[in-house]
Amino acid sequence: MTLTNQQYQSARLALLAIFFAMGVGIISAATRFAEIKQQIGANDAVFGYALALGTLGGISGNALSRKIIPRFGSRVVILVAASAMPATVAGFGYARSP
Repeated sequence: MTLTNQQYQSARLALLAIFFAMGVGIISAATRFAEIKQQIGANDAVFGYALALGTLGGISGNALSRKIIPRFGSRVVILVAASAMPATVAGFGYARSP
């Protein structure tokens, strides 16, 4: 499938917007890491492991998306991921234990 210049520009802008929105979500959570760490009573090691598990979740999500994009299409997968990510970021604030 060959994209026209307009379709290419639209796809590029949409990709830029989704990465920007997800970046803003992560940045907003990162500013509260010290507060969240204190709230759950975690030491540095436990909190570091919790953050590392989040990274592993991202890697496995990328691997999963490789399988589901051909089936559902990239638009649907991106919309679901963009909807789920703010909920997980908001969940950080409600955590009571690591």
